[in-house]
Amino acid sequence: MTILSHAVANSLVASLQARVKPQAPFTSMFRRAGMALAHWHGEVDRERLPEGYFVYGDTNPPVSCSTHQAAMFALTGKMSAFKESINRHIDFFGDVHIEPHHGINVTGESLSVLGRWALDLVSYIREKHSGAKQLIHSLVSNR
Repeated sequence: MTILSHAVANSLVASLQARVKPQAPFTSMFRRAGMALAHWHGEVDRERLPEGYFVYGDTNPPVSCSTHQAAMFALTGKMSAFKESINRHIDFFGDVHIEPHHGINVTGESLSVLGRWALDLVSYIREKHSGAKQLIHSLVSNR
């Protein structure tokens, strides 16, 4: 249900945006090929998101991802994110829906674009993890 809710919300965002800003990037991408949705178990580093991406859901209670509640969190969250983009005068390119204690859903232009972003993110996490490991090792060995 959550995936269907994201699809409906993407359609609503593209439709609303087409009325107020017909050449908006999200609307153009949606018209051309629809939108891709990726889900994985983990977190997102907000600093690593491209401009025009909005994050929501982190304050929702944890629910199973196939429930009506999760679907409503996806729909209302995406619509609130779109409203935030309008209020802040930032083009809406996509969103990250956080499902607390479960994972994230990321909307993007295509699966290949999301895949490249995820691979860059994996490299970043490995570097960050490696640096943390080295720091812990140095702290322990200095005792």
